[in-house]
Amino acid sequence: MNTSSRAFLLCLASLGLASAGSAQGPTWSSLQAWPEARYAHAMAYDEGRARTLLFGGRDGATLFGDTWEWDGEAWARFTPAASPSPRSGHTLAYDPLRGVTVLFGGEGATGALQDTWEWDGRVWVPVTTPTTPTQRSEHCMAAYVDATTNTSYILMHGGLVNGGYQTGTWKYDGSNWTYFNSGPMPSARKNAAMARDTYFGTTMMLGGYFGGTTLADAWYWTGQGWLQLANGPAIHSHAMVFENSSGGFVTRGGLDVTTPLQVAYNGAVASVGNVVWNSYSTQTTWGHVPSLAWLAASAFDTRRQRTVAFGGMTTTGPIGELAERPVGGLWQVRLPPSPVGPPRRIYSAMVWDTAHDHAVVFGGLDPWSTTPATFADTWFFDGRSWTQPTFGLFHFPPAARRGHAMVYVEAGPHWPGELWMEGGYDDVTATRLGDFYRLQTNGTYGWGWLGPSNSTPRADHAMVYDRAAQRVISFGGYGNSGPLADTAEWRNPLLWYRQTITTNGSPGARYSHAMAYDARRQRTVLFGGADAVGAFRGDTWEYDSTTSTWTQVATTGPSPRVNCEMGFDAARGVVVMTGGRTAAGALRNDVWEWNGVAWTQRALPTTQPPPREGAAMTWDPTQRRFLLFGGVPNDPSVWSYTADGDRFADGMQGGSSALRCMQFPVAGRETGFTFASSHGFGWFALGFGAAPVPALFFDPPIACGSRGFVFPVQPIVVPVGGSPARITFTLPGNMAGIGLTLQGLSLDLGQSCVRFTDPLAMTIAAP
Repeated sequence: MNTSSRAFLLCLASLGLASAGSAQGPTWSSLQAWPEARYAHAMAYDEGRARTLLFGGRDGATLFGDTWEWDGEAWARFTPAASPSPRSGHTLAYDPLRGVTVLFGGEGATGALQDTWEWDGRVWVPVTTPTTPTQRSEHCMAAYVDATTNTSYILMHGGLVNGGYQTGTWKYDGSNWTYFNSGPMPSARKNAAMARDTYFGTTMMLGGYFGGTTLADAWYWTGQGWLQLANGPAIHSHAMVFENSSGGFVTRGGLDVTTPLQVAYNGAVASVGNVVWNSYSTQTTWGHVPSLAWLAASAFDTRRQRTVAFGGMTTTGPIGELAERPVGGLWQVRLPPSPVGPPRRIYSAMVWDTAHDHAVVFGGLDPWSTTPATFADTWFFDGRSWTQPTFGLFHFPPAARRGHAMVYVEAGPHWPGELWMEGGYDDVTATRLGDFYRLQTNGTYGWGWLGPSNSTPRADHAMVYDRAAQRVISFGGYGNSGPLADTAEWRNPLLWYRQTITTNGSPGARYSHAMAYDARRQRTVLFGGADAVGAFRGDTWEYDSTTSTWTQVATTGPSPRVNCEMGFDAARGVVVMTGGRTAAGALRNDVWEWNGVAWTQRALPTTQPPPREGAAMTWDPTQRRFLLFGGVPNDPSVWSYTADGDRFADGMQGGSSALRCMQFPVAGRETGFTFASSHGFGWFALGFGAAPVPALFFDPPIACGSRGFVFPVQPIVVPVGGSPARITFTLPGNMAGIGLTLQGLSLDLGQSCVRFTDPLAMTIAAP
């Protein structure tokens, strides 16, 4: 290494570098959706993104080719531009070192398939390999990780094609399939189950079916070949996972020849090659027994420490139930939600109740019906389904309204957390309102009227809660005499007193604008709206409550618009804006992010909500996502916007070169990352802090054609060897909510420069 290289690495240790590039697009997904009942589908858990992937299956004559992810709270359906064809009897396996889920084969509309696909959480990519296994379905597949060589591959055995059983084992390393048929070998079979033992570093296969016989043999893959174990239960068409915290295997469903099994099995691993199988009841604490199913699919959610199983065939047909089993616990069943929810609407308001972990929606207008209706209803959304509260004795409901403003005032030293609402427009009386309400959530629910809000009646204004100053801030709106330009604060949540503030500077009179509180920089951000003469605005302002100062910070960025939605992404420290209507009358669904310096437009993914205005949006801190509802006539669903592990720059592009998360960071648990280091030596730069976002740009002298920027936090630089390079570490239990920024670097000896991976920014989750 030359002198300039050493100097550059010292610069790395003190500054923390990252290559610059275009931002990866966000992920939109429609919630309240639920996969149709099915069997012979496949599932795998993506450890890097903390999501369970489901693809395909059938319900009889119909084959499915849909892609779903389960995050522990809700299903999200994806519609990527390219996708595997509809099929059943295929397999999925997650490769933890390459950070992709691999799909192979299955039975399509015209017969057995032999294609290979990879899913990275956003897109399906078909893979062409020099050697390909013969077409097959009903095979089994799982990953194997060799800790000695720091390599991984997908292991596949058995299957069926045209009634013939397949023999031999195949290995897929990301570039090619390799056939293995040496030493002791499991016999040909179909509908066996395979799972990776993360404790002892092996992969196990159990059971299966061959020519009228249900098999009970169990096999371990050691990396060099197969090792036969003592027999387990005779079972086929079952699903199986490995629980990494208990060190045991768990089955779900299956058949004993033709009889559905009424028990599940637990295989406790005493040592390598020594698995003790026990059966246990499938009784549940939720009052519903999991159906006796076969050809279901399951995966183990390492973040939530529970087995997730979905669907399967029963004696009465395919099912669509989701069954989960916490480690050491009982099966818990979730059924498809009933289609209950608020009617379509526009100009409602939604906030997140942090004390009860649900969103609250109130009011709005349905302008699309023959007789337009204004609402006075209250709804809760828990991430899966809608409910309406049962109000207590002391409940004084607000009048129906639209264009009102709501905030959630977080609990403080002397007051409980509660929801506040001000103003709006009453279509029944055709008046703007100047009243003030709170929704009491401590104990029984009830709206309480707190009297006039000590302000001009208004609608289409905006309010935020300033967490640092513990005060509510309001600006503007449309009053009885036109647009307003006043700034108001509630400086004591116990008094509910609205105080008009004399400010330094002002955005000017406007209405139908958007505001969000940036908790990272302790500023209120305002964008857009219409001014006193009705002109649409595209300027950005920030308010500092410590000095009562408004500052115009940008005049470029999103196009001028009204009725857009805006919120603060606490996971990545940016303000997110979407939707709205332009002066030309066009509805928008573009996504922009404000980092305190400039707006950046995010690339739209294939799956996205329809363009809309006057929707309601709130940040869900539990699932680290935005929830979007309403604003369009023919879409009653709730949409989520997520960008976990956001690659905010490009660096090395795609493939195994990209930095990948092997295990989503959770406080008190192990996490890990990997990337391809071409010459077997590199570094990980890790930064811990409240703001995992890029800051200043500069041109590092020794980077391989990259432009870099300085992390806003002091990094830790760790040298690593091997290709791919890999790092694992256990996070302290008190780090929930802390930002984690990291990047991989590798030395290119041929060009005497340093190459960068895509940097990752994520927030450490609570257990």
